Amino acid sequence: MLDAQAVVARVREHALQVPHFSGALVAFSGGLDSSVLLHVLAAGGFAPIRAVYIDHGLQPEVAEQWHSHNKTFCRQLGVPLEVHRVAVETARGASEEAAARDARYAALTQLARCGELVLTAHHESDQAETMLLQLLRGAGPDGLAAMAMLGVLGDRALSRPLLDVSAGHIQAYARAHALRWFDDPSNARQRFDRNFLRMNVLPIMRERWPGLDQTLARSAQWQAQAADLQRQLAAADLRAVCVQDHSQLDCTALSRMSDARRRNVVRFAIRSGALAVPPATRLASLLALIAQSSGRGSVRWDGGMALRYRDTVYLLRELAPEPLAGWHTMLEPQVPSELPFALGRLTLNVDKPCDLALQVRFREGGERIAMSDGGHQSIAKWFQSHGVPPWRRSRTPLVFAGDELVAIGEYLLPAWPLQRVRSALQWAA
Repeated sequence: MLDAQAVVARVREHALQVPHFSGALVAFSGGLDSSVLLHVLAAGGFAPIRAVYIDHGLQPEVAEQWHSHNKTFCRQLGVPLEVHRVAVETARGASEEAAARDARYAALTQLARCGELVLTAHHESDQAETMLLQLLRGAGPDGLAAMAMLGVLGDRALSRPLLDVSAGHIQAYARAHALRWFDDPSNARQRFDRNFLRMNVLPIMRERWPGLDQTLARSAQWQAQAADLQRQLAAADLRAVCVQDHSQLDCTALSRMSDARRRNVVRFAIRSGALAVPPATRLASLLALIAQSSGRGSVRWDGGMALRYRDTVYLLRELAPEPLAGWHTMLEPQVPSELPFALGRLTLNVDKPCDLALQVRFREGGERIAMSDGGHQSIAKWFQSHGVPPWRRSRTPLVFAGDELVAIGEYLLPAWPLQRVRSALQWAA
């Protein structure tokens, strides 16, 4: 039988991980698993708690009956219920099941209040299904680790307190407490991979290996540990290969690593920049770009890009458009100047007004720099000597005093009228 007290204790333990804990939000579908979780928490005196039902709008023929059941169930428990409708948008070639899951989690992220712990009713069999699906997709340790009992959902803590509880124990609890639940009709649709696995594959495997779910859950734990070790190694390696920040990687330093460590740290750097990890073919192209002896190159994928200049690879989400010719703005003390196309802001950090009017604009061609020896240098040569990548040159703000170029980004040139002021310019790109 499900140990309800242990579940409540676990949720309380997880709640301690939430700063300024203010309550729990249960993802409630009205099905068997979430009904049992909600009943356990309500009967165990866990408060404050509220339930949210995400209506995907995919089954309008049973929507009214479904909503009515959920309202009745929550009212009997004395738990407030919120119904949130989402639109499931399935991209061409994508899974409707995956799109519905993404929409559900996005809604929960949006609805969870600051200080709330989000709870889902995933159990041991769900963990086994997830691991097998990831295995069939060719996932590595991160994917094979399946679900964590305590994880994150956006910037909220996510708890799965039933993750080591068997489906049989959940069913026994529901029968013992005469619970009623609503069966989602889509669970019978075998065109969904998870349903096909659940209905056709796993029953045969469990007949042969009765402890299958526990075994796969244990393997998932081992994979989670392996994934954690990979992340720790990658974090240490990234400190050794990053140039200025984690989006700039030193190709020479990377070339000294083994293939496995190089691949590991590059994937980690991409994720650290909140970029989508490229598919295997694109990742292979990126590794080849890093391995080439010199020169330039680029690799693009859905959600990110990598550009090489000299011995550095830059990981970017996308390139901002080039500023329009003729754009300009005045630079006043302590007043941030907003740059176009999300190129950041430029701030003059001086207390007293500058005697000369300072204007910010972008490269148009032919700009020259007055050198301290009285000579001049083209801005193109300056960019090259300072290792500024080509794509950044047209997107770097230039500061002029009259017709004189006095600063490039935050870099003050000899003609800067406020030479006594150190760090006078701040460019928050």
